[in-house]
Amino acid sequence: MRNDYRSTLVEQLRKYAPALPPGKADSLRTRVIVGELSLASVDLVSALVE
Repeated sequence: MRNDYRSTLVEQLRKYAPALPPGKADSLRTRVIVGELSLASVDLVSALVE
């Protein structure tokens, strides 16, 4: 289950990263890499609605 969630989050990050400020996209990628998936998903949604 966790791998599916991570895969989906990575796909969404790839899709929306070009629309985000570079520093925010890097921060999100780092959170995904270290396994902070719930924090990364919340940050991604927050960044998209700003």
